[in-house]
Amino acid sequence: MKQSRHIFILLVCFSVVFASAGWARGSSGESSCWQENPYNGEVECIAYTGDHWTEPLAREDCLQMIADSSLDGYFSTFGCLSVKSAMGACTLDGGTGSELTIYVYASAYHEDELAYVCEVLAHGRYTTSMDPG
Repeated sequence: MKQSRHIFILLVCFSVVFASAGWARGSSGESSCWQENPYNGEVECIAYTGDHWTEPLAREDCLQMIADSSLDGYFSTFGCLSVKSAMGACTLDGGTGSELTIYVYASAYHEDELAYVCEVLAHGRYTTSMDPG
């Protein structure tokens, strides 16, 4: 858990540096929620991509998840930085106003397990970092 906390702190620092340097929003371009996964303690980013997600609604959703899990996390208006370096992504409610994408950057789980959780249990669409979209 300590190692994931250090990684999380590094990601927070990098995103603050990118934002303060005047860089445009992250490559996903929307509000996002960086947090520790409550099941494995690893860092992930949730991009709020649907039209439903105004900044106040996304912020409220993110901060509520962080409060419920009692883990580290923060809300950002700079999107999910380094989306291309993600191990994979799970898009939920695709094509609806409530669509969101969870980017997984590292995992103790095998990619097949991540795809199973996304597609079978959460009814989402899993893509790997190698997939074009």
